[in-house]
Amino acid sequence: MSGSVQSSWCRWWAGMICVVLFFILCFSAFANNQLYLQYSFEKDPQVIDLGTQPLWLPGGVVTAVMQRDNLLRQELAKVGMAVRFHPFMKGADVNAFLHGGQLEGGVGGDMPAITACIQDQMQIVSLIDLGFTSIVTREAMLMTSLQGGRIGYARGSNAHYALLQTLASSGMDESTVTLVEMDVDAMPEQLRKKQIDAFAAWEPTPTWAVFQDNAQIVYRFLSSGYVYFAPSVVQDHPEAVRILLAAQIRALTWLDQSEANLEQGVDWGIEEMHKLLNTQEKRDRDELVRLTMRGLRNLSLTPLLPEDDRMPQGRLAKAVAFLRKIDKIPRDASWESVSSCFHPELVETVLLAPTQYQLDLFDYRQEVP
Repeated sequence: MSGSVQSSWCRWWAGMICVVLFFILCFSAFANNQLYLQYSFEKDPQVIDLGTQPLWLPGGVVTAVMQRDNLLRQELAKVGMAVRFHPFMKGADVNAFLHGGQLEGGVGGDMPAITACIQDQMQIVSLIDLGFTSIVTREAMLMTSLQGGRIGYARGSNAHYALLQTLASSGMDESTVTLVEMDVDAMPEQLRKKQIDAFAAWEPTPTWAVFQDNAQIVYRFLSSGYVYFAPSVVQDHPEAVRILLAAQIRALTWLDQSEANLEQGVDWGIEEMHKLLNTQEKRDRDELVRLTMRGLRNLSLTPLLPEDDRMPQGRLAKAVAFLRKIDKIPRDASWESVSSCFHPELVETVLLAPTQYQLDLFDYRQEVP
């Protein structure tokens, strides 16, 4: 077999593997979370269906505030548009519904955002999280002590990527441990019951485990979260996207204005958690307020996409190279193709026109309309 034919054959198989992995991801999104089957996605070209993640701080609180923004709905109505928010367990689930056409936008971390860009050319427009994912164990230990152990993870998530990176830096890989796929809210209990030896997750789950069970965070990994939209939405309704970004900026500003606002925002975030999980399980409000405050300080009030991260040798380019190396994305996926999905100019336009986009006006209702 000639080198060129062999290369083409390898690329074909790599592509097929990625397709198979994607359909496994889609099946997981539909089958493992029965609540998604209850969602209604009535197709309307004037409505943007947006996937959120209530179990992710501070992003879940920010989107909970946005949902209650009267100005957002009024301004969208002026351009003949509306928005519906739908809660999901993780970014990979959001991506599955974006790929299927049920959603037009969503939020996700580094790995989901990169995947959404490669698979569907999703346009990444703003930053919604800048913090850490963590690997948690019952007691303090080295990563190498987990060799042969069972580790809980959410497939296709930020924490999944962080786990793979951490294993690699410790001289291990997926074959040296048993990865146990599960929803993030189940991880602390599974660790407590010794069904798993560790888990990888984003906030607030690691801190809950530490607070409730004296678990140990043995590794932290810097990660980001993003808001992204289908290319057709950005192309056909750019003003609607800018109005949504204005609502995000307003939410960040309002949460930062006072402790009372922050606490109210966290209460709304807890409401969205309960809706997603269909439970009234008590959450430690004070701890959630503290975690949200810390996350917001990392993020700042201007959710601009970090320029350093978008450089050819930046953090995201390294993430693309790593995911390509371990066959989590196609081998021919280039950093250039991923970087073309980033569109900071949309949020920059909003920030440069604070009066037009009413960035200093706040009008929130208690209940989601």
